[in-house]
Amino acid sequence: MTGLEPARGGRLSLPEPSGMPTPSVYRFRHIRAGKPGDRTVRRSPGPFTVVAFAALAAMTPAASGGAWRGLVIADERRCAEYSARDYRYPPSVENAVVDALGGVYSPYTGEWFESQSETDIEHVVARSEAHDSGLCAASPDRRREFASDPLNLTLASPALNRWEKSGKDAGEWMPESNRCWFARTVVEVKRKYALTVDVVEAAALERVLRRCPSTAMQLSPRPGTP
Repeated sequence: MTGLEPARGGRLSLPEPSGMPTPSVYRFRHIRAGKPGDRTVRRSPGPFTVVAFAALAAMTPAASGGAWRGLVIADERRCAEYSARDYRYPPSVENAVVDALGGVYSPYTGEWFESQSETDIEHVVARSEAHDSGLCAASPDRRREFASDPLNLTLASPALNRWEKSGKDAGEWMPESNRCWFARTVVEVKRKYALTVDVVEAAALERVLRRCPSTAMQLSPRPGTP
């Protein structure tokens, strides 16, 4: 089973990412162990990589040159040990995120919450994933800048942040709501910090972005609002 399905014109298209990716599709890419967010990268060039790259090139011919939307296509590589301590951020960023959202809101699920105690700070591009996509070679100051950057911060429930999404990239997980905003943000963050994108992630993002009439965040009505 490849997890691919034929599309019009005989091309192959990648399946939509979901909260629980199909193991047969992604198992060659990562093994996760230890605490949430830990990433152990395993190399295996399985045939899905080749097919995914072909599907991406079919959607975006420029990707065949090893780049996509201004990003370098490359496998994740942990060039230095990852520690969440290297990606600490001040508690004050949460208030800034709440102010920017207009309340305690998670764009991933379209939920409004009663208080900040019900949510976690969420990095759109996970810290561990960014580490494996280039920040492992960055300075401590650059890592802390990334961890505190409002461009990459939002809110999510603890269960979603720590377990459902955790350190997954966009090829393994996408939100129920605001996928266009999410995909645009991933690309913007990765460009800003010169992070790489692997071919499965690029194909998943391209499949979303090419169908987006808008990439603005959509807010759900507040409870009790007519």
